[in-house]
Amino acid sequence: RFTADVPFALTPDTSYSWRRVATKEELFGHLGKEVLQVGATSGLVSGRLELCDIRQLSVHASEGQVIQYDGLLAIRGRSATFSRPGDSGAAVFTPSGILLGMIVASSPRDQMTFAIPLADVFEALDCQALLDPSVR
Repeated sequence: RFTADVPFALTPDTSYSWRRVATKEELFGHLGKEVLQVGATSGLVSGRLELCDIRQLSVHASEGQVIQYDGLLAIRGRSATFSRPGDSGAAVFTPSGILLGMIVASSPRDQMTFAIPLADVFEALDCQALLDPSVR
C-alpha cells in the first residue's frame, strides 16, 4: 500500500516527501535532470536521468539466469555509481518528490543504473497509488 506525501528524513536537516507517481509520458520531461535514490547499501545518492524507454535490455542475473527488460530508465551517478549491490528495489525520485522508478539492475562498467518506471509496475500489478489530490 502506497500513500502520497509520505515524509522521510535522511539527515537531521534534510527530508523529502513522495508526492505522486510520474506517468510514462512525464518521464521524458525529467531527462537530464537530477534524481535521487535511498538504497539499503548506498544510502542517499544523487544522479541524472540519462535515458528513457530503453528497449530490450538483457540482464545476466545469478545462476546463469537472463532477465529481459523493456522500457527502462537509465541513471548515471553524479560523482560515483548511482547504485550498488543491495540497492535493488529502491525508489528513484525527483527532489520535488515525484516517484519515477524502481532500481532493478546496474552496470558498474558503464556506471549506469537501470530502473523500471513505477507507472509500469502499478499497471502490471493492476493497482494504483493512493494519492491525495491536494498534493501537486
